[in-house]
Amino acid sequence: MTDNLATLSLLIFFVLQATIYIFCRMKLAEIRRQTMPSKLKLRLLENEDNLFDAGLYFGFVGTVFSLILVSLGIVKFSLMAAYSSTAFGIIFVSILKIFSVRPYRRRLILDADVA
Repeated sequence: MTDNLATLSLLIFFVLQATIYIFCRMKLAEIRRQTMPSKLKLRLLENEDNLFDAGLYFGFVGTVFSLILVSLGIVKFSLMAAYSSTAFGIIFVSILKIFSVRPYRRRLILDADVA
C-alpha cells in the first residue's frame, strides 16, 4: 500500500508539473505570435516571469503539503515521494527557462537593439 501511494504521488506531481510546463509553453507561443515591437514583447515576457516560475512554487507547496501529511501520520510513504514535487518543479522550470524563455528573450533583446 505504501509503495502504491508513493508511486501515485510521484505520478500526480509529475502530471501537475507537466501541465504547468505545457501551459507556460502556450503562453510563450502566444507572446511570439503577437505582432508588436520586440521591446513590448520583452515587457510581456517580464510580466510572465512569475507564471514561468509557477512550477517551482507548486513544487514547494506539494513538498510541504506531503511532509505535513507524513508528520501528522495521515499517510506513510517515503520522503522521496514528498521531495519529488520540488525536484519535478526544478527540472521542468529549468527546461522551460533555459531552452525556451532564455533564447527567445535573447533574440528579442537583439532585435530591439537593432530597431
